[in-house]
Parts: sequence; C-alpha cells; structure tokens
Amino acid sequence: MAWYSCVCCSYVAGFSISQTHLGPVLADIFVGWIDGFYGFAEGLLGESVSPVLSALLLDGIIGGVGAVVGFLPLIMILFSFSHFLKTAVIWQELQL
Repeated sequence: MAWYSCVCCSYVAGFSISQTHLGPVLADIFVGWIDGFYGFAEGLLGESVSPVLSALLLDGIIGGVGAVVGFLPLIMILFSFSHFLKTAVIWQELQL
C-alpha cells in the first residue's frame, strides 16, 4: 500500500509543477509572443479595415490561437511528467 501512496504523491507533485511552477512560466512566454504579434497585426491593419474583419482576425483568430497556446504548455508538462512516471522503475514494479 505504501507504493500506491508514493505514486499518488508523485502525480500530485507533477500536477503542482505543471500548474503552478513551470507551466505558467512557459505559458507567459508563449502568450507574450502572441500578444506581440497581436499588436503588430493591429498596427498593420490600421483604421482603414472593416471593424468586422479586424475583429475576426484579431480577436477571433489571433485571440483564439493565443488561448490555446497559453494552455498548451500546462498540458504538455503534465503529460510529460505522467509519461516519465509510467516509464519509471517504480511503475514497472507495480505493474499497473
């Protein structure tokens, strides 16, 4: 039973690392890139473009990609840590 608690604690530690420590740092970097591109595209479009087209490109496409890119590092780190645990020796000994 002690092995199961060790595995559960490892998953909690992996979740904590991915959601509070390393994941947000990477997400902030990627979102900063998207925000920079948003400002560049906004300046490139200018005032002469239709508000509907501007909203579609800036808020719809670039904003949507920014939301996904901001969430992706959290999930990638979580799944990488999960994969590491599944291939670790402790997991092989448990045969789960």
